[in-house]
Amino acid sequence: MKVKIAEDKIKETAYNTTQESIDSQVEADTLEELAKQIGMAPTTPQETIKKYNSYVDQGKDPDFGKSAFNLKCEVAPFYATPRKPAIHHTMGGLKIDTHAHVINKDGKIIEGLYAAGGLYAGNRLGGNSLADIFTFGRIAADTANNENKKIDVNTSALKH
Repeated sequence: MKVKIAEDKIKETAYNTTQESIDSQVEADTLEELAKQIGMAPTTPQETIKKYNSYVDQGKDPDFGKSAFNLKCEVAPFYATPRKPAIHHTMGGLKIDTHAHVINKDGKIIEGLYAAGGLYAGNRLGGNSLADIFTFGRIAADTANNENKKIDVNTSALKH
């Protein structure tokens, strides 16, 4: 289980935190105490917060390229809340060409297989990939239609 360690000022910015996460949060006056409550080595949150605060001072995170942060985590109480990954958009998924054919691991088209779309969870605005969904959905439909003229669209039977 991943946890997010924060203080009050940072916690106020967590606009997408669920009530369930808030209800299951752990609070402590020191990072060592917090580590003990969540079953973590006492040095882990200390080292992590020290590193994070140094990135705030530098104005960037050299590990991940993050630059949009300005709040240090340094004033008690400290909090930990359970976190889990959530899918919000495939951001790639199957490899396709410009006609929405799915490409196999050898770089060849998989005949009769077309792809388009996006996948969302409840923590994102719905417009992240609408252009991909609509554009490649239409391209996939047009390509499938053009390549499969021998199939009767009403019965799915082969035309002779």
